[in-house]
Amino acid sequence: MNRRSGTIWAGLALPLLVLLSATIVGARLTPAEVGLWASAIALLILLCLNESLERRRGERWGPLSLVLLQLSAGYGIGCLYFAYNPIGDSRLTVPEDSLVWASMLGALAAWATWIGYLASRDPLTRALKRTSERLALRVSGASTVEGIIVLEVFGWLGRFAVVARGQYFHIGDNVRSDGLTVISVALANLPVLAALVLATKKWQSGLTLRFVWVLIAIELAWALPSGTRASVVSLVVGLVILRSRCRRPLPRAAILSASVLCVAVLFPFAAAYRGNDSSYSRDPMLAARVAWSKTTSGGIQDMAETGIEATLGRFSDGLSAAVVHEGRSVDADSVGASLGMYLLSSPIPRALLPDKPNPGTFGNEFGRAYGLVRPNDSVTSIAVSQPLHFYMQSSWLGVLILMPLSGVLYRALECLVLGARSVVMNGLYGSMAFSIAASIGTILPLGLVGLVKTTLVSLIFLTLASWTAEIVGGARGTSRRIELPVGWQIS
Repeated sequence: MNRRSGTIWAGLALPLLVLLSATIVGARLTPAEVGLWASAIALLILLCLNESLERRRGERWGPLSLVLLQLSAGYGIGCLYFAYNPIGDSRLTVPEDSLVWASMLGALAAWATWIGYLASRDPLTRALKRTSERLALRVSGASTVEGIIVLEVFGWLGRFAVVARGQYFHIGDNVRSDGLTVISVALANLPVLAALVLATKKWQSGLTLRFVWVLIAIELAWALPSGTRASVVSLVVGLVILRSRCRRPLPRAAILSASVLCVAVLFPFAAAYRGNDSSYSRDPMLAARVAWSKTTSGGIQDMAETGIEATLGRFSDGLSAAVVHEGRSVDADSVGASLGMYLLSSPIPRALLPDKPNPGTFGNEFGRAYGLVRPNDSVTSIAVSQPLHFYMQSSWLGVLILMPLSGVLYRALECLVLGARSVVMNGLYGSMAFSIAASIGTILPLGLVGLVKTTLVSLIFLTLASWTAEIVGGARGTSRRIELPVGWQIS
């Protein structure tokens, strides 16, 4: 038996051993608590195994690690939190056995994804690595001074389009999946990519590029007024991951301090800033002052408690699954379109197929169908993760078959983006790291498929930026292609 087969069989056997051990050791726990803790331990063991495999391959923070962390948070931590801290809202009250069922769904989905990732065959990975190397050559000019300027110009044009379409502030029905949204979102992300490319170059080469911090400050100034926490977190996550992958990880004290700051200050402030309506978008400065006063009025202890509740309350993937398990006399197949219809219609522009289903509204349809939001509320969206959607479509068979295929897709994405030793491609990975983690927390057509679309559009604009930079640099006689090798590659 080779090493890969041994690892897969170990992955199949360990969850059963964990469940057996938890049952024996947890004699003082209720059966429901045993199930919850056993699932959480199974997820923890999987994280440790994956970390060990990454270290053996010389990798750090690959896409699979991000996906497994999201599943562990949404189903492991989330189910434990809601089991011991029931929500007072009767619409979100679910039996404890439903939370146990949800936690086991998350653990099974995580292991199935991991096994599918490991089982990816070499012909696929080799072909994608060759494609990645060709792409890296085409976009290499984007790492020059001229390329960075072009990325900034393209990016800010995209941001003007985002503002013009009313999608800057985190309000209204701004979850769309039309072609213009994909293009504008990819464009708006280019300045973040430019900053991360410079940061990677700085950390890898030891160059003194103080201007990168100016770009990062500009990105924070752009993201904070929007009220979208994901924009800020995405930038921070990208910086932390890229620095770690450059073999220059941040000190643990710095990571811990930043985490405490986010939990105790940033998240409560963002919740108070946005509130429950769209009024903050009319006067952001006034909303910020009111939010800061509200956040700090209760003292440090109240800030910490509010922050912890706001943070753990976001890990609601398991809660949504528990609601489905409870039933509530809802036909799961009646929510949204079928998975096949979403996937088949996805490549077709909405201009050619105006009535094609919109995966961006699935979370809202789910919430209304299960009574989690008011019937007349067409804005509020409820988290429906990829494993839960597969279960709603095809029961346990869908989870067992489709989650391994999802693991293969994440492996393919990893090989495509990280298969070449390229500063630009790794900067692209840093800019999409948070989106990779979040993609498992929503349905496949909106999460992973949307991520692939955005990545392809980003590669197109990176190619244009590289081409433009080479023309401008060549005309000036100062073409300076600085494509520094990054010290890692996919094994």
